[in-house]
Amino acid sequence: TDADSSQWVQATTPGADGSNGSDGAAGAAGASGIINTVYTEKTDTFSGTANGTPLLVTGMAASLTPASTSNKIHLTAQISYSQTGTTYKAWFKRTIGSGAATDVHIGDADGVRQRAGVPLALASDANQGNSFVLQFIDEPATTEQVTYQLYVNNDNTVNFNLNRSQTDSNNNTGGRYISTIILQELGA
Repeated sequence: TDADSSQWVQATTPGADGSNGSDGAAGAAGASGIINTVYTEKTDTFSGTANGTPLLVTGMAASLTPASTSNKIHLTAQISYSQTGTTYKAWFKRTIGSGAATDVHIGDADGVRQRAGVPLALASDANQGNSFVLQFIDEPATTEQVTYQLYVNNDNTVNFNLNRSQTDSNNNTGGRYISTIILQELGA
C-alpha cells in the first residue's frame, strides 16, 4: 500500500526564457545543453509484493515533454528500499503520450530470466535499508509527454519496501528515507 501521497513533490525548473542557469541559454528547438529539468521526490513509504508480476511502485514516476524529437532524456533515480530473504530487480517503464508503457534500459532477453535495469541487494538486517542509483539516457524521439515509472519484480511473496526498513520498527533502529527521480532534457 502507498502511504500519504501528499508527501511527495514534483517541480519543473527551466527559466522563463528557456535558460538553464549557469550552463547558459538553451530551450529553443535545436538548442544544446540541459534544456529542462524535472525533479520528483517521494518521502512517504510504499510496500508491495511482486511474486513474478511486475509491481508498479506508486509515487515513483516523473514526466517531461521534450521540445524536439532529436532531444534525449537523462534519467537519474536514487531509490531507498529494503527487503530481506529475497532479491528484487528494478527498472523503468516509459509511456509516450497516451501510448502503452514499454520497458526501457533493461538487460537482454535470455531464456525465462527476469529482465531489469539493476539488481537490488537484500539486507542482512531487517532494521536497515539499502539504496541504489540508476542512470541512463533515453531517446524517445517525440514531443509528446514522456513518463518514466519505476517497477520492481522478484519470484516470491516477500515484500518490497520503499523508504523504510523491512520491520519498520518505531524505535531508534527504524528509519525513514527518501527516493528521487531527476529527468534532464538534453538538446541534440
